Amino acid sequence: MAKVATKKTASKTPAKTSAPKESTKKLGVGYLADKLGLDPFTVRVKLRDAGAEKTGRSYEFTQKQADDLVKKFSKKEKKED
Repeated sequence: MAKVATKKTASKTPAKTSAPKESTKKLGVGYLADKLGLDPFTVRVKLRDAGAEKTGRSYEFTQKQADDLVKKFSKKEKKED
């Protein structure tokens, strides 16, 4: 007996729809200095005092982390005044 030919169709997986991903762009001291209106040296001192971790030889943050640090440092500035 001969085999009956069957048509095989490739099953496609549906495209994944996910929530918008957080920006993978890394921000550093320059971004924080611009947002706070401070010198980059001063921002580095504040980061050291806050215990922020370095990635290698420099500081790198995601957008959310950078915004949280701006808020944190802004509050400290107001308290010191």
